[in-house]
Amino acid sequence: MGARLSDIRASVRDVLLDEFVVDVDLEFEDDLLDRLIALTLGEVEQKMPYEVKATAFDALSTVATQLSATATSLVVASDDDFSTTYPFYITIENEVLSVTALATTDTFTVTRAEKDSTAAIHAVGKDVGLTIVTTEYEQDIDISGIADIIHVWRAEYPIERPSHYPRNYRNVNVFGDTLTLDINLIPDDAEEVHLYLHKKHTLTDKTSTLNTQHETVLIQGVSARAAINKGREQFNALNVGGVNVGTNMVSWGQSQLSSYREALKRHTVSYPHKEHSKD
Repeated sequence: MGARLSDIRASVRDVLLDEFVVDVDLEFEDDLLDRLIALTLGEVEQKMPYEVKATAFDALSTVATQLSATATSLVVASDDDFSTTYPFYITIENEVLSVTALATTDTFTVTRAEKDSTAAIHAVGKDVGLTIVTTEYEQDIDISGIADIIHVWRAEYPIERPSHYPRNYRNVNVFGDTLTLDINLIPDDAEEVHLYLHKKHTLTDKTSTLNTQHETVLIQGVSARAAINKGREQFNALNVGGVNVGTNMVSWGQSQLSSYREALKRHTVSYPHKEHSKD
């Protein structure tokens, strides 16, 4: 979605005028910036989390051979983490499939377009995860298969396709790894549930869940902390810029840190309470 980790480092260096020059060491090394980025990102994601509509648990594997819209054999990178009790439901992109057997190693026999979803072509590398479904007579769902949850906002149940409005939103209660649907209904077995989640962000050199607003606030916070760190190192040193370099660096960093914290307050995601129907 957004800038990668290396891009964030580069942007921080631009702010701090830490320009790359051949044979000259950078003032702010990667390991320092990565520590500051991790620290600051931890604050940012609590106020500006990654917002996700989850229809499946975290991927257990990926598509290993492109799946056509009519194919009934799905080749995955590995079948090791899947159930050996059939059938069970999986989700690839927006399609729900029923896995009815393991034909050969890493090759499932599947029924397409389950739960009123639409069969589609799925490219190599697409995530394959277990569909989030109910257990018969149970209002509890084990959500341990979803990592990095900050907050579960609400659930959608039952799912009606094609989608109708208003959707069937439900209140939820979460205790540990157990989510309880706040409903008066008695679920049948294997009914779909969609969860609306706030999660931690991903930021690596390959992928990022940050949008432009997240990036701007993150870069400001990291730059402020880096400047303060560098200023403190320079307090007792005579530098090219003069004896006040350290003091000025810390002062600038503290000013930027205050601005960063104000930006966090402005952009904080709120959790308005709304009672949804139980019936």
